[in-house]
Amino acid sequence: PCPNDVDIPANFSAMNYYRVFGLLELARRNYRNLGKKRKGDGTIVDARASVCVECGECEPKCPQKIPIIKQLKETHEALGK
Repeated sequence: PCPNDVDIPANFSAMNYYRVFGLLELARRNYRNLGKKRKGDGTIVDARASVCVECGECEPKCPQKIPIIKQLKETHEALGK
């Protein structure tokens, strides 16, 4: 998990709606909703890609070796408008 509460899988899922299926408005809505995500303890956090501070803690833990920071930047650029 991201120490800054970025929900990496949910951000990638939103981006896949756009990249794979061309559903830009759905992808943007899902991305927007990550701005008010409820955590397990009930607190609400901003879990969008825009919150990434590029600390790099996620990338060595990724079993698929995804360039997470780069992908999060692309997600925000495409869906954060």
